[in-house]
Amino acid sequence: MCLRPSQEGVEDAFIWQPTTSGIYSTKSGYHSAMTSTLSQSNVTSTPIAYSIEWFKDVWSGAMSPKLKVFFWSTLQNALPLGENLQKRGINLEVNCPRCGERETTTHIFASCPFAEQVWKLIPLSNVVHLATVESFEKLVIASRSFICLPPSGISTNIVPWVCWYLWTARNQLIFERRSKSPEEVATDQSLIACREWTSAHQKTADQSPAISTTSLQRQEPPSPLPPTTTVCNTDASWRKETQRAGLGWIFTEPHSGTKIRGSEAQDFVSSPLLAEALAYRASLHHAIALGFDNLRIQSDNQTLIRAINSKHPPKEIFGVVSDINCLAACFASISFSFVYRSANSEADALAKEALFLFSLGLVMG
Repeated sequence: MCLRPSQEGVEDAFIWQPTTSGIYSTKSGYHSAMTSTLSQSNVTSTPIAYSIEWFKDVWSGAMSPKLKVFFWSTLQNALPLGENLQKRGINLEVNCPRCGERETTTHIFASCPFAEQVWKLIPLSNVVHLATVESFEKLVIASRSFICLPPSGISTNIVPWVCWYLWTARNQLIFERRSKSPEEVATDQSLIACREWTSAHQKTADQSPAISTTSLQRQEPPSPLPPTTTVCNTDASWRKETQRAGLGWIFTEPHSGTKIRGSEAQDFVSSPLLAEALAYRASLHHAIALGFDNLRIQSDNQTLIRAINSKHPPKEIFGVVSDINCLAACFASISFSFVYRSANSEADALAKEALFLFSLGLVMG
């Protein structure tokens, strides 16, 4: 009952359900496929996707893009470590070049004696004992609570940086026969690189032009109205508990300034955005019935204004917005404008009154 298809016979269109906009993206398709695969699998062990938060732990982390790809590859067991190469059928040395134990992701970044010495030089609080780390994924999850103590000057997650320089030190030892000390990896590389990148990133953000809240809210002044243009203010009031909405609109005639008020209430309205769209559509129907040729509709909902002017409105209001665009063709001229809530108080009062009377059973939609 909450679905609102077009009333004007607008042609149907294909939409992609997993996104709010209804537009397909590769990211949403991948996420949908992975979710479907995980829900259909009978694997008893907990998948990595249930523990690692990819956006939080990797892609939005305070690190360079190169480190994000490296960190993602590490979590996906894609690094050419001894164990991974052996699984792929490559007959190479599978033991750690430093201690001779089997080279796994957990070993090179946590349990190797060299790695343990590096981690001891990192000034961390609340750090887990590396000998108890079961997997690299558990180390990443635990690192969310790691804090670099003063005077390191680092407020971000240091783990990706330490892992990167452990990895480069390992490669230099194998391919260049160059050995680095734990102090070089921890202090001269990991801490310094993280601090420098964070400092440079903050300077870039500080140098960017500041955008104040006032400038974001500032609207372009409405274009001058033709002398025969009727102004319509619309608003809606919505109640989540009952899924009901009150709709209100006020027409102001151009010459006399006479105001024509109207309101109604409707059941089965799923959101405040849908309620605002229904108020827009209802006001257009009444404007056509009253014989107005030139119309400017004003609302205090910027999301709805953008949706009407967009070719891809949110799927929730797709049918209603399609009707609005269809009805707009009935006018000689029409425009859709945003006004502040303070300038839309009369329409807001009408909508609230309609919803209140509807709740008392005195008004029918």
